[in-house]
Amino acid sequence: AVINGTNKACYEDRSVVGWAIKEENLALKTVGDIENPASYGFAVKKGENEDLLKMFNAGLANIKASGEYDEILTKYGYNETTYKDESAERQESGVTPEKTYIIYSDNSFAPFEFLGDDGEYTGIDMDILAAVAKDQGFEYEVHNEGFDASMGAVQSGQADGMIAGMTITDDRKQTFDFSDGYFEDGQILVVPADSEITSIADLAK
Repeated sequence: AVINGTNKACYEDRSVVGWAIKEENLALKTVGDIENPASYGFAVKKGENEDLLKMFNAGLANIKASGEYDEILTKYGYNETTYKDESAERQESGVTPEKTYIIYSDNSFAPFEFLGDDGEYTGIDMDILAAVAKDQGFEYEVHNEGFDASMGAVQSGQADGMIAGMTITDDRKQTFDFSDGYFEDGQILVVPADSEITSIADLAK
């Protein structure tokens, strides 16, 4: 609607629309600051798989400190902040993995999970999960079945956890336990590439 002129602007998730603009060469741009910022988290069924959460949190801290997390975000065009900290002590989960974990994810939510040119799922979530698992020494299988299917699989016990650009909210905490936030996102104003609009206030003029 913004491209064809029906709307002057719209709000979309910053990371998703930013990826689409870049990859599809859309005649759009984002302006202003992020609205309603929130963190994405790795989720397990409430009260279960505490060890998996411990490993995810420890692994996330370690890949941030090593700079690997920065490399992942830079790969997908998100490098506003540097997390590398060579002085940080390695985090240990205290868990010895004894199984292959079943992890569900979305099947179309670029740049977090999407089919790459090689026919394999790739994206920020896939890369973070792989890096965390390597750091913590656990094996896993990913099932890219869609967001709603992933939530259902975790709730039913079919999956041990899910990573799918899932926003951590108080409502979801009634059903899921979350890891530390691994990515912060929010809505941002999207306008035509040649627009002079720089903020929501300009729309009232």
